[in-house]
Amino acid sequence: MNESVLSFKDKYFGDKNFYKMTLTIAIPIIIQNLLTNLVSMADNIMVGQLGTNQMSGVAIINQLFFVFNLLVFRSKISIYSSCCSFDKSSFFNKSI
Repeated sequence: MNESVLSFKDKYFGDKNFYKMTLTIAIPIIIQNLLTNLVSMADNIMVGQLGTNQMSGVAIINQLFFVFNLLVFRSKISIYSSCCSFDKSSFFNKSI
């Protein structure tokens, strides 16, 4: 029981600078995703006036585009996380 006593805030929420840095990265991503969804909704509204078949076609393409965006975003996360965790010093210092 020699552990230092931390407040609830320090134990579970951590450093305020980390959250500021995270928000500076996350806010542009949130805005981009919001704009993409708004454009898809505008497509549905504009084409909805033409007819049911046209509306169905646009809705299907918007769903496929959404899945494509999810896959691209997931692949970016996995590539970036693997690059950040890669230890370059041990890789480049090996003798052949």
